[in-house]
Amino acid sequence: NGDKKSRNACLFLLPACCYAYTNIMCRKWETMKLGNTMGRHTASAFAVKDLFSPILDSITELVSLDDWANIDAIAQCCVLLCDGRRLLRLANNVLPHAIKTLMRNSGAAISSDERSVISRVTSIFVDACEIPTVRVINLKRRPDRLLDFMADAAKEQLLVIKGPAKLRSKSQVKKNANAIVSPSSIDVNEACSGYDAFDGQCGADELDDQLLERLAGDGALSDFIRAKWRPGDLRAFDREARNGNELVATSITERACALSHIASWMGVEQSLSPVVNAGEVDGYEQKVIRMFKISGFARGPALLHKNTDMEPAPVCVVLEDDAVLADRFAERLSSLLEELPRDFHFCSLGYSRPKTAPIVDFSSQLGIPSCLWYLTGYVLSLEGARHLIQSLPVTGPVDSWMGMKMCSNWDNVYG
Repeated sequence: NGDKKSRNACLFLLPACCYAYTNIMCRKWETMKLGNTMGRHTASAFAVKDLFSPILDSITELVSLDDWANIDAIAQCCVLLCDGRRLLRLANNVLPHAIKTLMRNSGAAISSDERSVISRVTSIFVDACEIPTVRVINLKRRPDRLLDFMADAAKEQLLVIKGPAKLRSKSQVKKNANAIVSPSSIDVNEACSGYDAFDGQCGADELDDQLLERLAGDGALSDFIRAKWRPGDLRAFDREARNGNELVATSITERACALSHIASWMGVEQSLSPVVNAGEVDGYEQKVIRMFKISGFARGPALLHKNTDMEPAPVCVVLEDDAVLADRFAERLSSLLEELPRDFHFCSLGYSRPKTAPIVDFSSQLGIPSCLWYLTGYVLSLEGARHLIQSLPVTGPVDSWMGMKMCSNWDNVYG
C-alpha cells in the first residue's frame, strides 16, 4: 500500500518526464541521422528503442477508473507521444464508466464530490478529442520513416494511428454497403488497432499470405487488384506513358501499395459509420470515442442541391509515412475543412499532376483537379470511402487509378 501511495503521488510528474524523454529521443534520432553518411537511416532506426511506452502500459493497467488525476497524466502522455491508439484504448476503458455513472445517477445516487471527479475525467477526453487524428501507412521495415513522421506530428500536435485495418471480402463489402453500426457489434480491440502496410518486397505467394492473414472472410487478391492494366490509358495526360493497348502485369509492389490504401479506406469506413440503436448513454459515449478516430468535420456548403440541409461530415486524413507535414498543418487543415463541401468524397493533400491536367479554382483553399498522381496524403469522407471500396478492384497503380477516376468525374457524380 505504501508503494502504491508513493507511486500515485509521483504520477503527476509523468507528463513532464514524457516531454523530456520525447525531446531527448528526437534529438538523439537527429544526431544519429547526421552521423550516418550513407543517406538511408533504416538500420539506425532499428536501434532506437521506445523505453517509455512499456512504463505507460504498466501504469495504465494499474490505474483505477475513478482516479482522475492519474488518468489525466496518462492522457497527457498519450498526447505528447502523439499516440492515438493508446489514447483511444484509454477512452474505451474509462469513458463508459464515467459517462454511465453521470447520466444514470441523477443527484442522490452519487455525492457532489464524486460527480465533480467524474466530470473532470470526462472533460479530459473531450478536450483531447479536439486534437486531429491522422492515419499513417508505414512499412514495418521502415521505422526510420515512422520516426521522422512522428517527429513532425509532435511539432504539429497531432494524434497518430496506423491506417490499414482488416480487409473485408467482396461478399462482406456488398453485404455491408451503406451499413450502420450498433454498439454491441463494435469490437473494441479491433477499433483501437491498426496494421503495418503490406510489403511488396516479396514473391506473389508471400503477398497472398499477407492478404490471408488480414482478410475477414473468403477472398482473393483479384477481388482487390486486377492482375493486368493498360498504361496507354494514361496517355491523355502522361506523354511518357506507353502508347497502344498493350496490357502489362501489375507489379508486386503496386499490388502491395494498393492493398495498403484499400485497407486504410476500410478503416475509415469502419470509423465513420454511424452508430444507431444506441440509448442516450451509449450514443453519447460512442460519439465522444469516435472523435479520437477522425480528423475533423467538412463544414463547407454542399455541392449538390439535394444535400443543402446535410450536417457537417466527419472526415479522416490518410498519410503515407514519407509525407512531410506543412508548417501549421492542423491550423491549415481546419481552414480547409471550413471550405470543403460537406458532401465531398475525396480531397488530395499531397500530390503531383501532369502538366496537361488543369486544376480549376474552387475556393481560397480548394481546386477541382482533372487528374492527379500520388497518394501522399488525402482526406476521405464516409461516402468517399464507400465509393472507393465498392469500385474495387483497382486497375494498375492505385494513384493512377484514382487519377483516372477524377478525370471521368467532371459532372461531379461522385463528389
